[in-house]
Amino acid sequence: MLFDSQKDSTQLHLQQSAEPATAAPAQALFVTVTLIAINVSVYGLMLISGTHFTAEQMVPWGGNFAPLTESGQWWRLVTACFLHFGFLHIAVNMYVLFQVGLLTEFLFGKTRYLLIYLAAGIAGNIAGLYLHPYGVEAGASGAIFGVYGALLAHLLTVRGAVPRQHAIKIGVAAAFFLAYNLIVGLATPNTDVVAHVAGLLVGFPLGLALARPLVPGRHLQHTLQTLFTVAFAVALAVAAVSRLPKISPTESQWSRLTLTGPSVTVGNRDKVVYTGGATAEVATRVGQAMLRSGLLAQSDGIVVFNQTAAGASISIPFHAESPLGKPTGGSSPVPSATVPPHRLPWDDPAVLASFRLAGPQIADAAGQRPFTIRMLNTKGDLEREIPIDWYLLTIGSQDRVAYSGHATAAEAAALGKALQSVGFFQDRGALVVLSRQEGPPDISFVLQDGAWNAPALQTGITAIGRRIAPAIGGLPITIHLLDTTFQPRTQITIR
Repeated sequence: MLFDSQKDSTQLHLQQSAEPATAAPAQALFVTVTLIAINVSVYGLMLISGTHFTAEQMVPWGGNFAPLTESGQWWRLVTACFLHFGFLHIAVNMYVLFQVGLLTEFLFGKTRYLLIYLAAGIAGNIAGLYLHPYGVEAGASGAIFGVYGALLAHLLTVRGAVPRQHAIKIGVAAAFFLAYNLIVGLATPNTDVVAHVAGLLVGFPLGLALARPLVPGRHLQHTLQTLFTVAFAVALAVAAVSRLPKISPTESQWSRLTLTGPSVTVGNRDKVVYTGGATAEVATRVGQAMLRSGLLAQSDGIVVFNQTAAGASISIPFHAESPLGKPTGGSSPVPSATVPPHRLPWDDPAVLASFRLAGPQIADAAGQRPFTIRMLNTKGDLEREIPIDWYLLTIGSQDRVAYSGHATAAEAAALGKALQSVGFFQDRGALVVLSRQEGPPDISFVLQDGAWNAPALQTGITAIGRRIAPAIGGLPITIHLLDTTFQPRTQITIR
C-alpha cells in the first residue's frame, strides 16, 4: 500500500504580464533561471538513468520519505523540492515557476526570493511528514505556492511597485490559480494539497516580512530584517520537526524494506520483496504459488519473502479493521460469509485455516523447510506465526492428503489410493490429514460444518477407517473429524 505524492499533476497556465520583471537586467534575475535549470537537470539525469519515476525510485534520488528523513536524513526536505514524478509534473511546474518567479525575484531580490522559495518548499515537505508519513513526497509545488503567496503579500503591502493595472491582473490571476489548484488537488488522490497549503501559508507571511520598496538605501535595515526573518523561519521549522509523530523502529524498518528492498512483480501489480539469501527467481515462484492459492489477488499486494540457512518465511501485512482478514494488497483468502466482522484476521480460525492449507504449496515453491507464514499488522508488528510443518500430496486432480510428523510421502500416497478404493476420494476436493508421531497414526477428515454430529456419518467414517488402516500400518488408529477451519470436533479411536 504506498502514498506517492505528485504535487501538481494538473495546473492552470497563467497568462500574465511579466513586464515589471523583464524590465530588470537579465543577469539580475538568475535565481529563477538557476532553479529551473537544476530541476530540469535532475529530471534529465533520472531519465538517462532509466528511472520510471515511481515512488520507490524517488527515494534514492532524495525523495521525502519519513522513515529515512526522520532518521537523520533531513536534507531530503530540500532535495525533494527538485524531484518530479514525470514529464507533465515538471513541465507544468517549471512553466509556472518561470511565469511567477521572474517577477517575484525582481521585487524581493535574489537572496530574499531564494529564502522564500526554499522555506515554502521545506514547509510543504514537513507538512507531508505529518499527514503522509509512509508516502514519498516530491515536487516543487509547495515552493511555487510559497512564491505566489509572497508575491500577493508584496502587492498588498508595497503600493506602486507594480503598475496598478498589472498588479490587479496579476493578483486576480494568482488568486484564481491558487483556488483552482487547491480544488483540483482535493479531487486528485495523488496530489498533496497539504504541501500546497503549507507552502502558501509560509510564503505569504514571509512576503509580508520581507517586502521592500524598490528604492535604494537602508541596506543595513534590509539585511537585519532578512536575518531576523531567517532566524524566525528556522526556529519555526525546528519546532515543527520536533513535534513530528514518532515512527517506531519496527514501522520504520518495515516501510523501508517494502519500499526500497529488491522485489519482483507477480500477476498484474502484486509485489514480493525478497531478503536474506532469497533470489528473484525463488521469490517469483513463491509469489506465483500465493497467486494460485488465492493469497494474492493481483491488486497491489506487498509481501516479504525471507530465506536463510535456518529456514524461510513469508510476511504478510493485514489491515486490522478488515472484516475479511484482508491482506493490505487487497487479496482475501477466505469467503466473506465465513468470517465474523468483529474478528481480527490473525485471530480468525477461517483465515488461519486458509493459510495452513496454502502453506505447503508456498513452502514447496520456496524449496525449503522449515517454513513460516508471519501475519503482521500494517505497522509491521508480528501478530501471529503459522509454522508450515506438513506436506501436501494431490490424489487424482483435486483430492489431497496432507501429511506431517514422521509420516512419509509413500504412506500419504498409499492412504490416498486406499481412500480412492473405498470411494471416499472422488476427485471433488476432499482433504484428509495424516500425522504420525511416536505412536499409532492419526487420520483427520475435514468435513462441512455440522457433519461431524451425524451418527450415520460417524459410523461410515469408522468403517472407512478399518478398511484403510492396512495402508498405513494397521490398527490401532485415531480418527479426528475437523471443521473447515481445522478445529477438532469429534475423535474416534479404532482398535
